[in-house]
Amino acid sequence: MAATTVFSQFCSRFRPRYNARMAHRWKLLALIIFGLATRHTSDAHPEVTLVNEYPCIDYLTGPTYLKCVTDHPPQRISFGRETNIGLNYERFNNDLWRTREFIFPQLDWPGSMFTLVRIAQDFRIGSFFTELQLDDGSTFRILTVKMSKFAPIKPVTIRQRANVGENVTIQMLSQEPEERGVYWRRNEELMLGTRTLNLTLNKVTTDSCGVYECYRTNSERNTALQGITRLVVRACPGGKWGADCKQDCPKCYNGGICDPENGECICAIGFTGPTCERPCGARKFGRSCQHQCNRPNFNADGDDACKYFVFCLPDPYGCSCNTGFKGLDCTEACKDGTFGAGCTETCHCLDDVPCNRFTGACPDQCAEGWTEGPYCQHECDPGKFGVNCENTCYCEDDVPCNRFNGSCPGACAPGWTGPACQVRDYCVSKPCQNGGTCVNRDDGYSCNCTSWHVGKHCETLRDACNPNPCRNGGTCEVLQAESPSAVENDDEHKCHCIAGYYGLYCERVDHCEPDNPCLHGGTCTTDWRSYVCHCPTGFAGVNCADEDPAAEEEHFMAILAPLLAVVVVGGGTTGVCYFLKKKNVITPDR
Repeated sequence: MAATTVFSQFCSRFRPRYNARMAHRWKLLALIIFGLATRHTSDAHPEVTLVNEYPCIDYLTGPTYLKCVTDHPPQRISFGRETNIGLNYERFNNDLWRTREFIFPQLDWPGSMFTLVRIAQDFRIGSFFTELQLDDGSTFRILTVKMSKFAPIKPVTIRQRANVGENVTIQMLSQEPEERGVYWRRNEELMLGTRTLNLTLNKVTTDSCGVYECYRTNSERNTALQGITRLVVRACPGGKWGADCKQDCPKCYNGGICDPENGECICAIGFTGPTCERPCGARKFGRSCQHQCNRPNFNADGDDACKYFVFCLPDPYGCSCNTGFKGLDCTEACKDGTFGAGCTETCHCLDDVPCNRFTGACPDQCAEGWTEGPYCQHECDPGKFGVNCENTCYCEDDVPCNRFNGSCPGACAPGWTGPACQVRDYCVSKPCQNGGTCVNRDDGYSCNCTSWHVGKHCETLRDACNPNPCRNGGTCEVLQAESPSAVENDDEHKCHCIAGYYGLYCERVDHCEPDNPCLHGGTCTTDWRSYVCHCPTGFAGVNCADEDPAAEEEHFMAILAPLLAVVVVGGGTTGVCYFLKKKNVITPDR
């Protein structure tokens, strides 16, 4: 049971038994106890949400509401209307306001509700606020706007936000072509020099904040038919916070913004967590997603229960639809590919598959360049790319690669190659020696050595005797090679052939061995086909087995002829006769 209900029952129980004065004392005591029990943990940043129901008013229909949702005591909550925004404030009749102490019980929201009844008509249009009194006596205010559903000029968004120093264009849309021009007002003051539907503000400051009105004629404004929007200017440049705006903001996801005072993330409606990384899901809101939209009387239960609700937080957040909706009255569902509060966030699903419009969750994998679970809200870290950021790239000087395709803006880092610099180049150090060729493998490299080197890096001269190159039973002897050329020229080994074989590798048959086939002292020579006998004088035939008289006589005459010449010239005959007798050569007498 809600604490406020307990408080009411507590007071009513004692009214019959005590006089009015005593009842008042008990009521005061109960208020003190209630205030202590419901005191917020941090009044500096209290949790409070202003729900603007039916922000676009049809004056022919029923009431419109402002609901301040907070755990703070309702007695500290007040509502009001900004002076001179919209219709003349002096004409406003406060009796048209209807205040209820508690929000409709079926919503189960703590806080207080403010009702603008139907008879208030056009006075329900303008800028409104809820104000919360804090323990230190200070007040905490949240602003919102309501405008006519029939206004001929309407803003593109109900709230526009910017950082200090940025250029801003506030856009209005007209149902008819604007030939006469329009008028702009900021916080009721007429702005000169701008007559178009687009109002550009250069280098905005916090003084640029406020309620902006756009209309064609004074009669339109006097009948509450102007376009109304709010500009919220964050007090520091983008990405900075602190009194001097020198501190770096954290990354706030899903439409969250950095608080310029403390650097914390202010989460968009429907998200929570230190960096707003966790979605609440459909129809949820609150810092811890503790509140839920529930409108059974309007056939809007389920995912559409937050339609027609604009949720406002303290500046610099301002107002937005709940997650999954957009539009001035928050009735349009997010289109495919978008999600979040006001549908301002982009899905990051593989193959452009639509994400969940309330959470941003993808049904399958993240698109290239995105990661972190089903919500795919984190960009790839430097050096990572591709689907779910599963691939690694290596760019020269650690320059980040393209997180979508992995391409490097310059060259690859040493030791890496490939279009995305993710393939390890093990060969960059040239590990293969002596003319070997390096080949990259998935798990390393290999060297294709020349025929005269071996080893992982081709560092060793090949062992010429392994395998044994000598054929036909030959024995291999390793010689000391001085250079690769010696190996290449087969000078690093020697084959000792067995009898009957010869050649560098004992590959040839020696037909002269082991038994010389040539007889009578004939000399045997061989080639790869056969052998040839060189017979002595007087013998002939294949194996010198046949006598050859003609050859003997021819041999004799070859010897005799020079001897006869000696005799004739020298006159000696003794030696000649002796030679003829002995068939031998002797030295003639002198």
